[in-house]
Amino acid sequence: MPWADGHFSVQPKDRNLRQIKITALNFLKMTSNLIIHRGITISTLTATQKVEAHCAPGHMAIREQADGWWLYFVDHDGSVTGYDDPYPTHVQALWAAKAAAEFSAE
Repeated sequence: MPWADGHFSVQPKDRNLRQIKITALNFLKMTSNLIIHRGITISTLTATQKVEAHCAPGHMAIREQADGWWLYFVDHDGSVTGYDDPYPTHVQALWAAKAAAEFSAE
């Protein structure tokens, strides 16, 4: 049944299906925050998460470090490059990543 925002909600009647739904929600909480902009996946990682472990070729990553928010690009060969300086806030790094995705999508 659609809600006011247009999304559908299914309430599982089976106990096993409810457990699967709970497990899936818990898994989503553990994964890195990601968005897709213009077909490019942009992941936000913590300082301890490695870009190579969380991003596939063609993806971007924003990673928090002690000195700011760093923006990384995973090339199609799997190599990781990034900008020379960090951004002071996550929002600024995200806007830079979205701008890079706009450029890449052209």
